[in-house]
Amino acid sequence: MPGARVPITLKVRNRFDLKGELFRNIAPYTVRALMKVGRFEGWAVFHEHGFMLLTDVRAGLEKARKEFKKGEIGFLPINGSLWFFTKDAETERPMSPIGHILDIERLEGVRRGDYLTLIIEEIL
Repeated sequence: MPGARVPITLKVRNRFDLKGELFRNIAPYTVRALMKVGRFEGWAVFHEHGFMLLTDVRAGLEKARKEFKKGEIGFLPINGSLWFFTKDAETERPMSPIGHILDIERLEGVRRGDYLTLIIEEIL
């Protein structure tokens, strides 16, 4: 069986790439649903704690919490969005923690109007 950490790449409109990981052991159903699609694209939608990428994935809450650290990735089931936190935050709604970005300082380089591509790497 593959490991608990699933490598990802977040491409920011041909400017730079961010490497990260999804955690299968924390949110197995959500990560499995994301892996089935494997690739997500869309505009960075900013919020007070960072930015999000909308998906069409539907999954419930897993080990939900409202506090997130800079660099973490959360999944909000209400609209299927992936939240990338650029600072420590307490959210209004609980989310499933699903992973993190490894190079967190570069997260702040994402700007309004950036087009994002999230690629979930194949695991052998």
